Amino acid sequence: MKQTLKNAIRADPLSKVFNLPLSVQAFQQFQEVLQIISSPPKNDDHDSWTYIWRNFFFSSKSVYQHLIGHPEVDPIFKWIWKSSCEPKHKVFFWLLVQDMFFFCDLVQDRLSTRNLLKRKNMFLPSYDCSVEETIAHLFLECSVARDCWSLINLTVISSPNCVMEIIIIMCWCIWGLRNDFIFRGIQVNSLRGLTGFKEIFRQLLWRAKKKYFPAIELWIDHLV
Repeated sequence: MKQTLKNAIRADPLSKVFNLPLSVQAFQQFQEVLQIISSPPKNDDHDSWTYIWRNFFFSSKSVYQHLIGHPEVDPIFKWIWKSSCEPKHKVFFWLLVQDMFFFCDLVQDRLSTRNLLKRKNMFLPSYDCSVEETIAHLFLECSVARDCWSLINLTVISSPNCVMEIIIIMCWCIWGLRNDFIFRGIQVNSLRGLTGFKEIFRQLLWRAKKKYFPAIELWIDHLV
């Protein structure tokens, strides 16, 4: 039977609120309860229950935050989710960022580069690059990647107010060029990467804020 502290205190004797007889252990605990409630301040307020996070309402979010605490999150993750890119682009770049910048103590190994597959005893056919394919090499150091980035001439000053979107989509296009070569035999070409970038980026106009439309269209039209 459910019992409130208020009713238990008013019970005379207190043993009336328990099912008798009590075991030896239960009797010892009963004596402890007597000591606890012998001198609390008495009032007519109703008893109330709250969760450990000091709220009357249950939610999975509250449980999650209580379990993990309040760790500091790098601002780049907020920029990713607030961007106007499609969800698949956001998730892809979220995985990429965790690999590239090592926000955790251990390498995340989210994207299946040759470096990762090699460590799992899986091998993809080689191509022109003589350097082992890591995240940093694939998206920043490879000659194709450098050509792709140079073609869009990305600078904070010259670009519209969507630098995060530009970076995400270009990384997606570089990943697409790499996969097309490996799985479809299509030759890697930075100009084809630029064409794909412009096509995807124009679709961004349907998701971005309208006030950014003119700047985005002007920036795309000036790309080679």
